[in-house]
Amino acid sequence: MGVLLVQKFTDCEQCGDKTNTLSVNVSNAGEAVFQCLARWRSDYRYYTQLSDPVKITAKEKPKLTVRVNPQSFIYTGDTITLSCELQETGWEFFWYRNSQLERNELRDTNTLSVRVDIAGETVYQCRASKKIYNKHNNYDYIYTRLSDSVTITAKGICQLWPHL
Repeated sequence: MGVLLVQKFTDCEQCGDKTNTLSVNVSNAGEAVFQCLARWRSDYRYYTQLSDPVKITAKEKPKLTVRVNPQSFIYTGDTITLSCELQETGWEFFWYRNSQLERNELRDTNTLSVRVDIAGETVYQCRASKKIYNKHNNYDYIYTRLSDSVTITAKGICQLWPHL
């Protein structure tokens, strides 16, 4: 028996393919309805009934925003708090400093406290990950895109010593 896959009730996907699996490349957010039917290889006039429809919904990846506290002047020795803001719950977070992974660990909190040790610019970004369970009772991870970067500019503290 060959397999005929139908998308959105009208568009034929992989007509005549001999597999019962369809891989779909998702490039846009939206919905699609899929159904399948099979035909006998020896006589192409005989088809099974159309399967029940399955609706697939694809959403845009959530957008992350990095916020810095304090937002005023930052000096060496200060501690700043970075927040990776996301409008959904259940995510864990990665932090990047100057395009390098800050620590190779997920954080279940969206904040990162950093002591500023040197003057100059440092660029921070975050990324979120979520565990989703698949049909085999295992789990996979989905990831957001990297957030826009935030540049922290720290000024050094100059201490003047009186002449004796």
